[in-house]
This record gives sequence, C-alpha cells and structure tokens, in this order.
Amino acid sequence: MQRGIQTRSLALSLAIFATTAGAAHLTQDPLTHLQLPAFTDKSILGNAPVEMPSAKICKSQYRGEYYSLSDSTLESVVAWYVGSLKGFRHIQSADHSTHMFADAQRSIIVIVMGKAGGNANSVAYEKYEPGLSEKALLGFVNKAVDCT
Repeated sequence: MQRGIQTRSLALSLAIFATTAGAAHLTQDPLTHLQLPAFTDKSILGNAPVEMPSAKICKSQYRGEYYSLSDSTLESVVAWYVGSLKGFRHIQSADHSTHMFADAQRSIIVIVMGKAGGNANSVAYEKYEPGLSEKALLGFVNKAVDCT
C-alpha cells in the first residue's frame, strides 16, 4: 500500500514538473515589447498572456492581451507602471479603479484594473494602428467611448 502511494506521488510530481517545465515566465510583453512586472508572474504555470480577439475600434486596428494579477494592491501596481513607463501619459477613471497609460501617439496603451483602495485584478497591453484620438482615449478610461 505504502509503495503504491509513493509511486503515485512520484508520478504526480513528474507530471507537474513536465507541465511547468515548459511554462512561460515572460519579462516582456510579446505584443508591445514593454516590460512586465513581477505581479504578472505569480503562478508556477507561468504568465503567458491571454490574447484578445483583434477588432476595428474607432477606425484603428486593435490587438490586445491581458494578464491576471494576484496578491497585489492596485496602488502598488500603478506605482510600478508610473515608474516604469517613462514618457507615457497616466489617466485614471473618476472612481480610481482604472488606470490607463498611453504613449505619445496613443498607439500603445496599458490598462490596469482593480478596486480602488484594494487589489489589482488585471493589466491589459494594447496596440492601436493608427493611434487613437484624444477623445477616444479619454472615453475609454471613463467608460464612454466616443469615436467622433
């Protein structure tokens, strides 16, 4: 009986190792080539992004992906991005639950979402070609997109 348990335990350990050995532990987002914070890499299964479907948004071609965040406050994640995304504009929603960072062309956008004063849930890395208008960008963060 004891030998059977040990054999199953060894087989389970090998299966977990085989599954996680190929897990991606990215330090850079493959779409935007921006640095990824350690907040995205809390799982033994890696931190490969979830790809979002491509779409046409406000006359721009959109591509995006997102990462789940765990054990991180919204405040600490936003502080990391403020320090790391030099030259990016920081815009936040009125309720402080959504923080958007955009490059000067408004073509690369990072959106951090969570609960104000609480945990961060996810971060999206997005690319728009051509870049979004100023009006559309402000609409995104305020959840009232205006493509005019």
